[in-house]
Formats: sequence, structure tokens, C-alpha cells
Amino acid sequence: MLISRDVHIHDTSRHPLEAKARAKQTISMLTEGHSEEDPGIKALPVRIGDDVWIGLGAIILKGVTVGDRSIVGA
Repeated sequence: MLISRDVHIHDTSRHPLEAKARAKQTISMLTEGHSEEDPGIKALPVRIGDDVWIGLGAIILKGVTVGDRSIVGA
């Protein structure tokens, strides 16, 4: 596997998708600080196969599987 610089691989969104839940989380973070148990945040695995090239500036998000011998470009 070859991974270039400035590549982002995320297994979570770090924020809820629903607007009301995002607003609630923002208020909570400002008043109480960040919590790893924030509601609405769901992690999903990222799977990267064998012989994969991931190019400069690529972004791979949660739940993605990159198959064997793939090339991912930005």
C-alpha cells in the first residue's frame, strides 16, 4: 500500500447528520466541552485492500472499502 501526503481517512463524521442534533451538539460542546459519546455520531470501518495506491489529497470516508489493486486519486 502506498499513501501520499495530505490524505484524509475518516471512520466517523464527528458530527450528527440531522440539523437539530448538530445544533444540540454544538451548544453542548460550547458549554460542556467535547464528548466521545456524542449522540448521532456513528463510526464505520474503512477497509483498504492489498496493493492500493492512494494519491495526494484523497479523502476516504467512513464505511468505504477500497478493493485490492485500486488507485484512489483526489
